[in-house]
Amino acid sequence: MVFDDKMTSGEYQRSINNDLIDANKLWKKIHSLSYIILDENSSHDYDYKEALSLNEFPEIVVFDYKGIVLQTNKVEVLEEFFLN
Repeated sequence: MVFDDKMTSGEYQRSINNDLIDANKLWKKIHSLSYIILDENSSHDYDYKEALSLNEFPEIVVFDYKGIVLQTNKVEVLEEFFLN
C-alpha cells in the first residue's frame, strides 16, 4: 500500500507500477497494490496515520500474512526488498 497526503503523482506511480513491478514481473509476488490518499477530504474506516505511524509521504507499507514486513518512503528500498 502506498499512502500519500495528496494525489500521488503519475511519475511516482509509474516508478512503482511500470519500472519496478511490470519490468521485473513482480505481479506473482504482489497480490494487491493500493494508493490511499490521506487528505482532509478523505474518510477512512481507520486512522492510518496513527495506526501505522505514518510521518512522511508518500509512505510505502508492505504486508504479508503476518503483518508489516517493510515500511519506507523510498522506491529504491522497495525495489531492493523485492529483488534481493
